[in-house]
Amino acid sequence: MDIKQFAEHRQHVLETQADTVLDLSETRFASVLAPVRPSFIPDAIPGRAHRCHLAEDWLSLFGLPAQWKPRALVSSGVRHSLATLFAVWHAEQKIVALPTDIYPVYGALAAAAQLRSVSFSTVPQLADLPEADILLIAEPVKPRGSGLSEQECEQLMQWLTARPARRIVLDAVYAFGARFSAVTERLYGTGQCIVLHSLAKNWAAPEVFGVALVPHDDVDRLTPAFRALPAEQEELKLAQYFMQRCADFPQQLASALERSEKELNFALAERGIYAFAPLTPVPRYLRVVPAPHQQLLERYGVLALPLSVFGSEDTPYSVVSSLRYLSLPT
Repeated sequence: MDIKQFAEHRQHVLETQADTVLDLSETRFASVLAPVRPSFIPDAIPGRAHRCHLAEDWLSLFGLPAQWKPRALVSSGVRHSLATLFAVWHAEQKIVALPTDIYPVYGALAAAAQLRSVSFSTVPQLADLPEADILLIAEPVKPRGSGLSEQECEQLMQWLTARPARRIVLDAVYAFGARFSAVTERLYGTGQCIVLHSLAKNWAAPEVFGVALVPHDDVDRLTPAFRALPAEQEELKLAQYFMQRCADFPQQLASALERSEKELNFALAERGIYAFAPLTPVPRYLRVVPAPHQQLLERYGVLALPLSVFGSEDTPYSVVSSLRYLSLPT
């Protein structure tokens, strides 16, 4: 069942069982956050916004060295960064390893770039890693709802060590707050890792601003592709406003996510349902339950997403969301 098929299934269930079903399948993050996301005040950002200054703002916000500015390549989001990188790697005839159970758009972007790919899984934990030139994974891992464990980090480190030309791409968009994990820092420290980030989650502002933090050795090769990307002044000013004037919002959101998860866990426990314990706890809104979504609906009255919505083959796992319980001060 893909996302379109699930949307039809969800609509039918909510129309016919609205009084009895507990809907834990909401994933429209930006829509849920829209009422409480900081409002943009145009006059607060006079003049023009520039990508180079936004790169500085982003590095400062995440406590990263200012001298890394040439490494912080700007796009309009993680998808935009990936499409740009995939085009470069297609021209270089690289092979990319993609997770089957995180985000189906990864595969769609690779196909659009005619990039050769192989696959691996991350649920319930990271599987054996395939032969490839590039490996893409999220940190924290969606929808598993946990950071990469120390064992998984070692697994990735060994994969990199086998060939110095290999690269790992970390999609860090689900790193709520203003710091990256120790695993992200360790992998980036190898000089073989690219970290992707955007405003899509921390400020609930998709397709506005993104960064690909690349290794020093890749700057000269990758910079031209990013420099050629169009830059919309309205989006740049919005990004500047969020990072300069609303820098505390990501941490407020992380705290709200932790509170909403407690309510989710209570609702599940009341019904005798238990999600996987996270390998490494992080603020999140998605969690994996070791039961098929049909069973959760028929036996417990819970509407959950099948893991296949995230790109995997049919598995006995479901995904539940805490977004129905998410609230922030307005």
